[in-house]
Amino acid sequence: MSGVSVVHVAGEVDLATAVTFRDSLSPYLSDPTTALLVCDLSQVRFLACSGLSILLDAQAALNARGASLSVVANSPSVLRPVMVTGLRDALRVRSSLSAAVSQSTVD
Repeated sequence: MSGVSVVHVAGEVDLATAVTFRDSLSPYLSDPTTALLVCDLSQVRFLACSGLSILLDAQAALNARGASLSVVANSPSVLRPVMVTGLRDALRVRSSLSAAVSQSTVD
């Protein structure tokens, strides 16, 4: 789909990997061709607060230029911190890549 960029993330997203995670999203945040950035966390085994902070920063940067962010998450290790912090709706969390693309384009 035109205007949709997907970043697949695997492993752990924590303080030790935060810079790499931020760097993987960075090129899309100012790219005018990216209208929707989907961050696929379906292969992530651990999501720390630093990862949530990076997602919120990315969302703010995208929103500032009229683009949006959607997150794919389907494991308890990622969903738990998202739910506890009340960020499920804010981050537009979806259970699959296809749901993230289709739901986010109609939201």
